[in-house]
Amino acid sequence: GLCEQCHQLVGQTLHQELTKNLTADEVATLELLLKKILP
Repeated sequence: GLCEQCHQLVGQTLHQELTKNLTADEVATLELLLKKILP
């Protein structure tokens, strides 16, 4: 899944720091951006 890919890139702790302050909409937007970036 996308979260696992992100964990590998930034680490799970940093991932939680990044996402804990985001709304669901912001997380969804972030996922769309990551899908464009990641292979």
